[in-house]
Amino acid sequence: MASSPQVLGACLAAAIFSNIAKLIEKLDAAGSRYTREIDKIDEFGRFFKLDRATRAKLHAYVQFKFAVSRGFDVGEATASLPPTMQDEVFFKVHAAVLRRVPMFADTDDIFIKKLVRVLRPQVLLPPPHPSLWVLPRVPVGAYAPPWASRCC
Repeated sequence: MASSPQVLGACLAAAIFSNIAKLIEKLDAAGSRYTREIDKIDEFGRFFKLDRATRAKLHAYVQFKFAVSRGFDVGEATASLPPTMQDEVFFKVHAAVLRRVPMFADTDDIFIKKLVRVLRPQVLLPPPHPSLWVLPRVPVGAYAPPWASRCC
């Protein structure tokens, strides 16, 4: 009879500890995604015997990707949603960036909604030497080539 409160107390303590552990894990979900991605890159580099410089570039890419999007792929996250909801999510996530491009600044929402569905984000790392730059260096933000203002 005296052991029942002890068992009940132990079960209650285990339940509380479990919930606290789950809460801590949820608070660091982005850190877990980042660690998983870095571990994949490290394993990939070891398997294919990549040199240190290439591995550093891969790490820089993952760091930049997580700085920009916290490791989320909008297409993957919305794949199970109906198309109309996907359109709404893509619009909310990408419309502000597209509106900063002078060519798209005054376009209507319908055009932007269609555009965000076909665009795919790309991360471009700088070339190893400044002489290899194709586009001129511009401040962070959207870049539109000079001809874009004349064509649209």
